[in-house]
Amino acid sequence: MAIKFRLFIILSIFISVLFDLLSSQESISLKKALSIANEKNAKVISARKDIEAAKSKHIQAGAYANPSIEFQAPNVTDIDMSSYELSLSQELEIFGKRTKRKDIAEDLISIAGEQLKSVWLDVALEVKEKYYELLLIQKRSEIAKENLNLVRRLLDSVQVKYQSGSIYLNELLRAKIELSQAENELILTEREMKVAKSQFNLLLGESVSNEYKIEENIFYQEKKMDYETIKSKALSRNPDLKFRIAMVRMSNKERNLARLDTLPNPTVGLIFSREERSPKPLGASLEFSIPIWYRNSGEIKEKEINTEKAENDVDYFRRQLELNIYDVFIEAESAGKQVEIFKKSVDESVEIQNLIDLQYKEGKANFLTYLDNVKTVRNVKLNYFEAITNYENKIAMMERVIGEEIE
Repeated sequence: MAIKFRLFIILSIFISVLFDLLSSQESISLKKALSIANEKNAKVISARKDIEAAKSKHIQAGAYANPSIEFQAPNVTDIDMSSYELSLSQELEIFGKRTKRKDIAEDLISIAGEQLKSVWLDVALEVKEKYYELLLIQKRSEIAKENLNLVRRLLDSVQVKYQSGSIYLNELLRAKIELSQAENELILTEREMKVAKSQFNLLLGESVSNEYKIEENIFYQEKKMDYETIKSKALSRNPDLKFRIAMVRMSNKERNLARLDTLPNPTVGLIFSREERSPKPLGASLEFSIPIWYRNSGEIKEKEINTEKAENDVDYFRRQLELNIYDVFIEAESAGKQVEIFKKSVDESVEIQNLIDLQYKEGKANFLTYLDNVKTVRNVKLNYFEAITNYENKIAMMERVIGEEIE
């Protein structure tokens, strides 16, 4: 009974350890990867901090000037302080200057928001491209394993034929060389996968040694694209363009504020004086500067130039954006056509593999012909999956330009 109990405990521990090992490698999808990057990527976190900083500036922009208190006593040695003067003054901003400052600060928040969107779209593009690269490497690894199994079976067949004396030694040696190359190709793809995963982890803000399984697989899904619709969306939603438009708006407000700063802010105050013979201890004061020497002309000119530069930047970027939209659309459309062509070749390659296997077994195809056909089938598959990856990358680039996902 005790032995059975011990066996049960050992078996339970073994199953628990095995389950931990199997579950330690979590699977990750593109959607999950984007969610992690949005939370942990260093560039995105920094861009969010810029929004917080802009909000702090908005608080400061709405603050009033501190009041001033002044106390004067002509004779501090006088114990009963029979004579002194106390004044309280406050600078007042007029002509809507404070409102202008707050509007400018609100524009800074809007600009920081558009910059966050731009940073996130850049990061999302990098994540997508690296994820598609991982999918492609994974598929290369699968093809390398398939090729290795084919070459192993070929070597077995060649050894049988060599022992029977129906082929020469050079064919056996060539088959062994092909096996070594197939094994080396698999090792290289596994190394490539580890390197790509570490780079992917860095994008996600995870430890570079973090292990996971790629949840999805490469497959072709055609996206519905209309150039005019994509162009319209990009010109209205692209955060880089909206950021530049916001800069023009803010520059205009800064120019207007610089003009208003020419007008002086008055300072009003109350004066309380204590004198033995003073019948009226309470008085008032009004103070403001006369804009004779300093008229803020240099700052006004600077703001006007900044506004012109910002407007010019918007015009240039809009034209450049239209060109980028057109180029990316053409490339995506072309990449989709390439996928369709390679898909037909993949279907045909399956038949080629079946035929060459049969022909080699029946002795109707020689060794070199078999190898040539195997390599052709492998290259056709690789070309197909590379074409899909290229198509997905072009779609990702288009989504970056538009600023949203393409259904």
